[in-house]
Amino acid sequence: MTIRQRLYGLMPAIYRRRDEEAGGPLQALLGVMEEELDRLGRDIDQLRENAFIETCEEWAAPYIGELIGVRGFHPGVPGVYSLRALVANALALRRRKGGLAALEQTARDATGWTSRAVEFRRLLAFCQNARLPSPERPAWTAVRPAAAAASADSPFDVNPHAFEAREAEAGGRYGLAAVGVFVWPLQVYRVHGAEARPAPGKAGCWTFHPLGLDAPLYNPPQTEGGISQTAAFANTPAALKRDVAAEALERLRRRTVLNEAVDSTLFTGERAPFEIAVNGAPTPPEQLVIADLSDWSRPTWVRPAAQKAYQVWNVAAQRLETVTAPIAAVVDPELGRIALAGAVPADAAATVGYAYAAGGDLGGGPYNRGEAALAATAPGEPAWRAGVSRDAGDNRFATLQEALAAWNGQPEGVRGVIAMLDNRLYGEPDALDVTIKDGQSLAIVAARLSDAGGLDRLTPEGVRPALRGPITVTGSAAAQPGALTLDGLLIEGGVRVAPGNMGLLRIAHCTLAGPRGELRVEAGDGDSDNRNLCAALERAIIGPIRLDAQAELTARECVIDGDEGLALSTSLGSAFLSRCTVFGEVAVRRLDAEDSVFAGDVRVTLRQQGEIRYSYLPEGSTPPRLFRCQPAMALDGVENPALRAELVLRLRPSFESTAYGRPDYAWLSRGCAVEIREGAANRAEMGVFNYLKQPQREDNLRRGLAEQIRLGKQAGALFIV
Repeated sequence: MTIRQRLYGLMPAIYRRRDEEAGGPLQALLGVMEEELDRLGRDIDQLRENAFIETCEEWAAPYIGELIGVRGFHPGVPGVYSLRALVANALALRRRKGGLAALEQTARDATGWTSRAVEFRRLLAFCQNARLPSPERPAWTAVRPAAAAASADSPFDVNPHAFEAREAEAGGRYGLAAVGVFVWPLQVYRVHGAEARPAPGKAGCWTFHPLGLDAPLYNPPQTEGGISQTAAFANTPAALKRDVAAEALERLRRRTVLNEAVDSTLFTGERAPFEIAVNGAPTPPEQLVIADLSDWSRPTWVRPAAQKAYQVWNVAAQRLETVTAPIAAVVDPELGRIALAGAVPADAAATVGYAYAAGGDLGGGPYNRGEAALAATAPGEPAWRAGVSRDAGDNRFATLQEALAAWNGQPEGVRGVIAMLDNRLYGEPDALDVTIKDGQSLAIVAARLSDAGGLDRLTPEGVRPALRGPITVTGSAAAQPGALTLDGLLIEGGVRVAPGNMGLLRIAHCTLAGPRGELRVEAGDGDSDNRNLCAALERAIIGPIRLDAQAELTARECVIDGDEGLALSTSLGSAFLSRCTVFGEVAVRRLDAEDSVFAGDVRVTLRQQGEIRYSYLPEGSTPPRLFRCQPAMALDGVENPALRAELVLRLRPSFESTAYGRPDYAWLSRGCAVEIREGAANRAEMGVFNYLKQPQREDNLRRGLAEQIRLGKQAGALFIV
């Protein structure tokens, strides 16, 4: 019941009857009051909730923490990390002060990052008594199993090390008082039922990545270590190495085939690192082997019979017997590659489930984009809905081409939504054409069906469909330009706006990848010059942008990748960039920017208009007015040429990787200058990952560890990227 109905119900019946006879002016008056009264009611309800750490708003958590001495921590960011758990667990953590599990939980609560604490003193090599060796502290390096040797210098290291004199805060590890807390700032995302990409010219070979990239697989973390134990490999979002995966599968195979009582938790839980189904038939994990598929050559021992043999002692017969285990496929988790063992069916197709890592919720991904995403995707109530899925259903199409053909036949003024409902690969090159007529609005959005309801109840998470583009959109409006929205898609190719009359092109949470992954707006003659177009980009990874028309571009928290070429160019339009990372040169007519990183030169025609704030752009650029930008701010007043050259070199931003497909793509390296990593207006890093507030979270981590570490110990944070 709305407030209007409640208030109207409290009025005497005689007034309600007279109001109905007069046409309802009293109801209209209450309708004006309804919105403000509703807001006031929500405020009053939230005041009560803000008194409890479990239900308070994020801004209130530090104030509650003050009551129990949790001070000096940076407040959380809704949807990124929260201090709620740190305040709620503060008293319990103080009772367990100094324990490894307590240090791990403190790191998780203060930053939202998964962590593992290691006491390095236990890894120091020392001379042992040959008669009384210590099994927990060996003096030699194990080479069998291979996973033990491969774990050197990792969070799961079991090898002995020589003493190191550096303090833990300075990066030293192997000291008597050193305790290391390894943290994983990267985010791991799980994809189910995705279509594997066939390797060109390689029968029976696929890549997990739908675009055919060599992308490493990651372990989707299971439940955390808990109060009394530290996190194991299965509890962390660690990269899946060949030796670790091979040992886990071998344990599972020996337990399944030979009935040995060995533990294998990595592939037996509900969140196995990867799954493979060939022609719809799931492949049991015990039938998978791990190998190096760098050159796509399958190991010779699985080619002929696709079997693996074990020698087992038969106690009753007192002899060795051979037991074989079937091998169905070979997997390379470090490259994300698959190769079938044995004979390859002519029509073989693979469906996979796997986990990959990225810097954050950016580009096309299965992460939750929030219920507001659907509201922004299709404003108003759509009159036309369609779904695209390989599974049959009401108003569903098997291909995106069929859905677009149905949309192109709709009349003017219609609002529509095309929901991509699974993780398959759709479309063919040069075959995705969209027509936007007068007053039309279309949204192509990645979403899954809710538990109850049809296409009118969608959830914008859990799927990452891949489209083979490019997508060509034509605005044929005569009076009222229409709009097209792309949301949550991974597009192999670009988006081209053909000459016409478009009003809005919105690309949110999408990736435009591949050699043709660009955004191009073309201009025609007369009324087909797209002069009314506004291109709005949000949380997108996109290739070069070419605006030939007098259009406007707004980009918020995006990566614009020109691959060291021309990343953004427009001679007629204007651009506004907020918290963006641009790889390549920029040549525009007018530019406004804030909290951004421009890796290439910036050339602006109208330098008297626009402004760039709290950003980095190379020396020698021709920008508009600058405000607190680097390196111009550091070079102000410096006349010595040698010192200027040194400052320019030091302040140049460095990235962990600039290659799309890598987990640390567009991630500022930890060795980057502090003026860049903390140079944005909110004291976070410049560029696309500003919203993660990593400097603030790192400071929270240092404060939390300093409070929890025992007297005489030194705690240092070690970041795994």
